[in-house]
Amino acid sequence: MRDYQVERARQMYGETAEDGKRRCTVQRIAGEVGVRRTTLNGYLRAPWSGSAPPGSVLWL
Repeated sequence: MRDYQVERARQMYGETAEDGKRRCTVQRIAGEVGVRRTTLNGYLRAPWSGSAPPGSVLWL
């Protein structure tokens, strides 16, 4: 994922409704930023900022 996609996904994930529940499901966020849900989960769980989740293999 690109940095702007991660930023937007984390922003959407952090939005809550008046009842305290998340406004968007992970499935919806994944569709909005154009990635699979499983990919998005890795980025949302990553406690650091960067362009790849921990454990990713970067091909050079």
